[in-house]
Amino acid sequence: MQSKEDLGNELSELAEKVRSLAADGSDLDALLAALHALHEKIILLKHYGLLHPGPVKPVEKISPDIYPDIINEVRTGESLLDKFPKNEDGSLPHRFQRKKIDELRSFIGLNERFRFINGLFAGKPNEFAAALNQLDMFTSFPEAESYLSGLKDIYKWEDDHELVAHFRELVYRRFL
Repeated sequence: MQSKEDLGNELSELAEKVRSLAADGSDLDALLAALHALHEKIILLKHYGLLHPGPVKPVEKISPDIYPDIINEVRTGESLLDKFPKNEDGSLPHRFQRKKIDELRSFIGLNERFRFINGLFAGKPNEFAAALNQLDMFTSFPEAESYLSGLKDIYKWEDDHELVAHFRELVYRRFL
């Protein structure tokens, strides 16, 4: 994982590269690639809170003693949805699974929240909350997808991991 200072240095270097390519105007593909890389670094800096407009609200820590059943369910990795067969035939349950999500923060339930925090965010609820806040602020899926690729690099997510696919699906549904 890169330090915040390294990201800041890379951001400065990329900004200078964009300036020089824009002034030259001859290699539009290189300019586009540099702009894309600059955009990804800015998203990572926002995730770290360096470009956040105000203080990040701390997430309350939940004691494992309060919800022992949920903790056990998170440890086994089995949710209530896993117990039901998947239905891909256009039936009513399938249509509800493809419904637009207005706000990820309020849509993701406690069980899924624990699974994502432990399985994708290295047990760090504050970073999960910051990621959800950032994802909820995006206006398009390509922005969110770029941010997700940054998170994938930070937390070393595997593309074929079930939790990664489920999290990405929820983010996609946010922009239907």
